[in-house]
Amino acid sequence: MNKALEIHDSTLSEIKKEGLSITLCLGKAVMHHSTGEPGLDRGTCWIQKIEIRLKNPQIISEPDDIPNQLDFGYFVVNETKYTNVIKTPLHESVDTEVFFETFYGKELHVKAKGIEIIEIGEPTYLQGFEP
Repeated sequence: MNKALEIHDSTLSEIKKEGLSITLCLGKAVMHHSTGEPGLDRGTCWIQKIEIRLKNPQIISEPDDIPNQLDFGYFVVNETKYTNVIKTPLHESVDTEVFFETFYGKELHVKAKGIEIIEIGEPTYLQGFEP
């Protein structure tokens, strides 16, 4: 089963600053599961807690209204841009950029030297997905 995190409709619940890293906690992340390409091919949607750990981060902008639901975003991992959806799990020690925009137009923008996307706990079924 292939999995991917969808930024739209996920909830950024906390930003933890821990020494030389930060963790973006998505308390309610929308996850696509598919035997094909998650988020593009037929499959299912689930809600799950996700942690996005960023190494040696440079915070460019940070929303002041957390927790908040996300409307849009992208990841750039080693010069490849992933708009709204990125496969999980992910662990890369490369140049990384994360950009999220909340439903109220507030932005989170971080550049880092590595990214790890971790699924926490068990997912809860949300709905089927038909492209």
